[in-house]
Amino acid sequence: MTWTIAVPFRSRDEPLSAVGDAARRAFSTDEDRAVARQLVLGAAADGVATVGGLLDKLEKLGPAQRRSLLD
Repeated sequence: MTWTIAVPFRSRDEPLSAVGDAARRAFSTDEDRAVARQLVLGAAADGVATVGGLLDKLEKLGPAQRRSLLD
């Protein structure tokens, strides 16, 4: 089984709140929207302020760590 973590955004400089707005429009399932919401909340709790910061955080994680975000 393959899986991906999708983060909808227009610019890496956007605030994290922009991901939530984009997820409502981009994703057709509540599950995908919930994953985006959890990613944003977790990143914000870690002090991340921008979409770029979230993407950088995700890139630094290994596959097992990224998978645990989805579980």
